[in-house]
Amino acid sequence: MFQIAALAFSSASAAQAPSSVHAPEGWGQCPRCQNNKDRADSKVKYKVEGHAFNPHDLSGVWGFGGVGDAFTNAPPMTDWGKQQHAKTMGDKNAAGEYLHNKDTSGQGSGSQINCDPKGWPRLHTGNDGFEFVVLPDRVIQFFEQTHTWRTIWTDGRKLPEDPPEPRWMGWNVGHWEGDTFVIESNGYDERSWIDRSLPDGGWTHSDEMKVVERWRRLDYGTLETQITIIDPKTYTQPWAVPAAKIPLVPGTELAEAFCSPSDFGTFNTKVFLPTATAVNKKATEIKVISTGGARAVMTSLVPEFERRSGYKVSIDFGTPGNMQDRLLQGEAADVAIAIAATLPDLEKAGKIASGTRMEFAASYVGVVVRAGAPKLDVSTPDGVKRAMLMAKTVALSDPKAGTQLGATFIGVADRLGFGADLRSRTKMILGPGSDVAAAVARGEADLGVTLISEILPVAGVALGGELPSSIMPPTVMHAFLVSGAKNTETAKAFIDFLRSPEATRIIEAKGMKPGPR
Repeated sequence: MFQIAALAFSSASAAQAPSSVHAPEGWGQCPRCQNNKDRADSKVKYKVEGHAFNPHDLSGVWGFGGVGDAFTNAPPMTDWGKQQHAKTMGDKNAAGEYLHNKDTSGQGSGSQINCDPKGWPRLHTGNDGFEFVVLPDRVIQFFEQTHTWRTIWTDGRKLPEDPPEPRWMGWNVGHWEGDTFVIESNGYDERSWIDRSLPDGGWTHSDEMKVVERWRRLDYGTLETQITIIDPKTYTQPWAVPAAKIPLVPGTELAEAFCSPSDFGTFNTKVFLPTATAVNKKATEIKVISTGGARAVMTSLVPEFERRSGYKVSIDFGTPGNMQDRLLQGEAADVAIAIAATLPDLEKAGKIASGTRMEFAASYVGVVVRAGAPKLDVSTPDGVKRAMLMAKTVALSDPKAGTQLGATFIGVADRLGFGADLRSRTKMILGPGSDVAAAVARGEADLGVTLISEILPVAGVALGGELPSSIMPPTVMHAFLVSGAKNTETAKAFIDFLRSPEATRIIEAKGMKPGPR
């Protein structure tokens, strides 16, 4: 019942705030059965905050979904890798929509043969929660989704240089480096995917793939994990994904969530394929116009919403001024993501459907430095001034591009007494904040100041430090239904999804802070 149950759960969560699914008396809820209130109550009941912990004890039930956007930016592929990836692309229906019929793991909605094991590391992206069980000579990681496990040996054995047989979960060994649990694995079955790719297909690997994981218990209630894929046969460089934080879910128990081939066959034959392949299928695509400051988070939120709901989303980005002008000039859209400063004019013009506006995220301002550069102390006005004056060139966004952040920071510098010095070393960038970060990456500036959410996705740079909100207030982003939207029900489902726990996790992973829930 895995696919049918999962779809029902996803549809419910997209349509309204997730409800709590209670367990029988004396039993624990499953991790995904809890809502935000349940989780908050459990943190209090089990005294998670400030609880003493042993950093070498990973025991417990962790997470309730998975790190859905972990493998979204693959490195360049080799010729062989490109050939393998092309083989994963499936068929389309009469409307040109992909049927995802090459994914046989249970997530290929149009596949006739489902329930091949998802394998590792794909289970990292979607597992509905997992449990670490620590034994003297091994660690067991048990997953709710597909109700399977992997064994990580800690008895000192080495990985086989030439594994005698491929495994869906790989051959795994682990050891401690200080307070970090390092897992190394190899010998993977080439039939598994690292994860799905967009718009279709999946990220493949060879039997030469090696996976290196670093797990660290930051506090009693938080695990940090970072994964690196090393597969020179498929990818031209190692694929190091950003670190992710996974919460403890105390008091919960993993449920049974098998992938049942007979259920999949019934669902595909009677529900999915007749609908997906119908020539007259009604379109359920919505159009979203978004401010560029939300690009990093929206490019992860949209695929996750599409995966969970089955709806399609087309999204276009612009500077705050650009997207405001487009809406005021009558450009059609279903949902808009806008900063607070643009809302009064949009409301006055009647572009915001009544009662639909919600504050979904805030992006704080940071200093961007080149990758490998030391962190900066910008926690005080003096620290900010000192950091700026140490740089020969500081990149800022040009107001002509439709964003005021650069001009605002120059005004802050005037108030702090170094405005003239800042102007003498400023390089104005005619583009969004990501272009400011790119200028630092190219060596055209030593530092830059822009939204943290526009720093993190750019290669070759790092966050040098977060500016205090007392100096540079965060940019608050709102989502709303555009008046005259064509697909209002789908648009409302998308806005509701932005309030979901999965959306919250993605927002936080992208360096932003979620709005009120």
